[in-house]
Amino acid sequence: MQSREIRFEKKGDKLLLRGISYEWRALDEHGDMQRALDKGKIEPILAVYDILSYGKDDSIVIDAKGPMFGEMSGPRFDQSRTFIDKIASYKTNVTAVVTGTVGAPIPGGAANTQQITHSIVLLPEKPMKPRLYDTRVGWFSTSFNELGGKENRVKEVTYINRWRLEKKDPSAALSEPIKPITYYMGPEIPALWKPYVKAGVEKWNAAFEKAGFKNAVVCRDIPSREEDPEFEIGDIRYTMIRWLPSGVGNAYGPSLTDPRTGEILNGSPKIFHEVLNLAQNWYFVQAGPSDPRAKKLPLPDDLTGTLLGYVVTHEIGHTLGFPHNMKSSSSVPIKLLRDKNWTAKWGTAPSVMDYARNNYVAQPGDGVSLIPKVSLYDYFAVEWGYKPIPSAATPEAEKPVLNRLAEQQIANPMLRFGDGSSEDPGRQTEDLGEDGVEATRLGLKNLERLMGYLESATVKPGDDYSFLATTHSEVLSQRNREIGHVVTIVGGVTETEYHAGKGGVANYVPVPREKQKRAVALLSEAVLKPAKVFFPERILNKVQSSGMPEAIQSDQTRIVNGLLQEARLRRMYEAEARLGTAKVYPASELFEDLRKGIFTELASPKISVDLLRRNLQKAYVGILAAKLDTTPVAAPQLPAGIPPALARQFLPTPVSGETRANVRGALTEILDAVKGNQAKVADKATKLHFAEVLAQIDRALNPK
Repeated sequence: MQSREIRFEKKGDKLLLRGISYEWRALDEHGDMQRALDKGKIEPILAVYDILSYGKDDSIVIDAKGPMFGEMSGPRFDQSRTFIDKIASYKTNVTAVVTGTVGAPIPGGAANTQQITHSIVLLPEKPMKPRLYDTRVGWFSTSFNELGGKENRVKEVTYINRWRLEKKDPSAALSEPIKPITYYMGPEIPALWKPYVKAGVEKWNAAFEKAGFKNAVVCRDIPSREEDPEFEIGDIRYTMIRWLPSGVGNAYGPSLTDPRTGEILNGSPKIFHEVLNLAQNWYFVQAGPSDPRAKKLPLPDDLTGTLLGYVVTHEIGHTLGFPHNMKSSSSVPIKLLRDKNWTAKWGTAPSVMDYARNNYVAQPGDGVSLIPKVSLYDYFAVEWGYKPIPSAATPEAEKPVLNRLAEQQIANPMLRFGDGSSEDPGRQTEDLGEDGVEATRLGLKNLERLMGYLESATVKPGDDYSFLATTHSEVLSQRNREIGHVVTIVGGVTETEYHAGKGGVANYVPVPREKQKRAVALLSEAVLKPAKVFFPERILNKVQSSGMPEAIQSDQTRIVNGLLQEARLRRMYEAEARLGTAKVYPASELFEDLRKGIFTELASPKISVDLLRRNLQKAYVGILAAKLDTTPVAAPQLPAGIPPALARQFLPTPVSGETRANVRGALTEILDAVKGNQAKVADKATKLHFAEVLAQIDRALNPK
């Protein structure tokens, strides 16, 4: 949902469409600074229209076809192939449905016809009292630059995006709102799924009770003409849940906000039909071994409906103002994820806005709840953002109360917020539990169990094996996802959003040495030793003719490359320099542990290396050798116009001198170890393999 602010201005016999902005504001809206802003601000003219006639009460009539709606959003359409299908006027908005075409009208040309709905929405006459943003609590937000404050600087002010909720009875601790947040189910939503959609929406009501509101969130069918003669789907006063006939496995929750205050005016979630299949696949590979109902696909309707309800709850959270909270799931001890009572009450993570998904940590027989729910953090965030503070006349005056609420995070990590991060192992997508190593160990055990019945779950007599192949790929993707969580632990940094004097003394703390060491040990066991259980012959000979060694090698090299990523190594060098090897896991030890895990056979009395391990060993030496290659790497070709700050992200990271020293040392150690153990080689394939490894190392250390 794209938006911009506009206003109309009459100038003689013309009507101007002007763009306006609330980006710069004065603290005193009637003072000198505001007058200076007004004097220097020239609003851009987006379009000019001839006034064709006047209507009742001096209303103005123009020809709306042309630049108006194209200027407001969407592609620039070819006017000869663009039509306004409908214009409807409602109490606070005007809606136009436009069918437009872009692309050359020639044979074979890439023409594209789209239908876009535009709405011109009148902002509320009385702005809502805004609430100031706090980095400790996750909210979508609206920001502007403020002038004229005591700081004597341009100050960025940020308001949270939230609905206007007011109590019917302001004196009551728990009151129904004057106007509840109401979602209407689109008529195209299949009848089978409507009860689950409704339940998914209204799951939020328990959290709103923490903020003092009863029945704050309502989900209804579209009213009949007799029930509400004014109701129209296109009226933006009504928030609609739409079901889209698409093969996209997704859903999303957009919102339209008042740029002055952050008030949410409309938040209409979109659900793509294929999300049903996505939700089934998630559950099957993540929680299937713990649920007897999930031993075959497709899943039963009641289970699929429950999973759809979870998706709806998550997307409704976005329309209520909440972004993803990737940090929440990492605060839960593993024992609680296997606790029947805790999971029954709180699900798999403290926030349904995390990408925690289903409980892959639980083991068969635990009897726990497996699906995420509106949980502890969500209750906290709703209270922080929606609780009325009638004693405070201004947003600044609310801060003492809000600070006391936010400070609950200090003692309770389950109330903390953090978006996604490539450095913090506690802020990843799709992860579970505060111990990523143990969570992945248990998750991999479940995936191994699943492989035992994968074929019977996906194939019945007379079927081809395409669904088996697709589902096998889903299993491998889940395995890679869980293993990726462990990689991030190595060289990781835990980030906690403390404010000055309120909590810990450091916001950024390297992951403890022992945890990093355990992570590498698990990777050596689960990845560096080929996991043939995930590539069983009984499945491979049905879905592919060859490629298993290459698939395993690809997984292994991806993980090794991830571990030796330059940014990760540089964090490890810095942590060692600042804290010493007693507290951190040094990069030199990572190289040593990789050598031991990849060349394990050298410790055997008789050395025989099979094909899969030979592939890994040569690939590892190749990865190291590439880091010593001084040949300049050409920068990738990027589209014109990309800002320099963004373009830098695509440039190759130069290998540091510290990395080159460690790589040279690692190659030398492999060279000495292979040479010193050649007499123990038991077969010709291994002898030829080691000769090639030695040649690889020689080329890397002694380039010509």
